[in-house]
Amino acid sequence: MIARTLVVGVGGFLGAAARYLLGGAIYRWLPATFPWATCIINVTTTFSTFGYETILLLRESSFGAAALNVLAQVALGLLAVWAGGAAARVLP
Repeated sequence: MIARTLVVGVGGFLGAAARYLLGGAIYRWLPATFPWATCIINVTTTFSTFGYETILLLRESSFGAAALNVLAQVALGLLAVWAGGAAARVLP
């Protein structure tokens, strides 16, 4: 259990470092007026999982669940960003 947790942690570290480096590289070629790095990186990471799971629900004709998944993911993601911003404003 601990070894598996450490492997996941190392994977998370490597993924975060790769996202950081790739994000910097993307903005050498594209203007920073749009979040290009986030869009490009998310297509191959967490966003692709979100899309994959939504497509699976659609293939199973679970249209309501697919719609709920899309709405909930977007709403909860925006709520998390808002909450993080609010927390950052009150922390010293």
